[in-house]
Amino acid sequence: AFAMTHPDHKDAPVAGNPAVPRRTAELGQQFGFDSVMAAPMMWKGEAIGAILTARRQALPFDDKQVALIQSFADQAVIAIENVRLFKELQTRTAELTRSVGELTALGEVSQALSSTLDIETVLDTIVSRASQLVGDAGCSQGRRSGRCRSRTGYHGEQRVGRIADKTVRGRAW
Repeated sequence: AFAMTHPDHKDAPVAGNPAVPRRTAELGQQFGFDSVMAAPMMWKGEAIGAILTARRQALPFDDKQVALIQSFADQAVIAIENVRLFKELQTRTAELTRSVGELTALGEVSQALSSTLDIETVLDTIVSRASQLVGDAGCSQGRRSGRCRSRTGYHGEQRVGRIADKTVRGRAW
C-alpha cells in the first residue's frame, strides 16, 4: 500500500518518521537502512508492483534518482506486459494449430466419404485421423454386422492391428 499511495514517495529518515508505514520502519531496523524510496509499477492505472530502493544513510533521494528508479519501474511493467502478450500469442497459436489439424482431418474424412463406398476405407480414414488428433492415446473402431465383427486400431498414424470378418459365436460384442 505504501508504494501504491505515494507514487514517488521518498523518505529519510525511516526511523521515527510518522510518514513511513510501520512495516517499512520495521524492515529498515531489521536490515539496517534509513532511507527508502518506492516507485510503483503501474499498468492501466493500477499498481501491479513496485521497485523499492533503500540505503543505510538517512539522506533523501534527489529528483534525478527518483526519475531513474521510476524509469526502471516503467520498463519492468513493459517487460511484464510483453511476456504476458507473448504467452497469450503462444496459446492462441497452439489453439489455431490444433484447429487447423482438426479441419484437415475432417476434410480428409469428408474426401474419403465422397470418394469411395468401401466401408473399410472410410472407417480406416476416420480412425486414423481421430488417432492423429488425440496424439499418443491411440484410437480404434469396431463394428458388428450380424454375426461378424471388424476392428481396426491406430496409434498416431501407425496402424496397429486389424481383425476382419471374424464370426462371433454366442457372445455380445
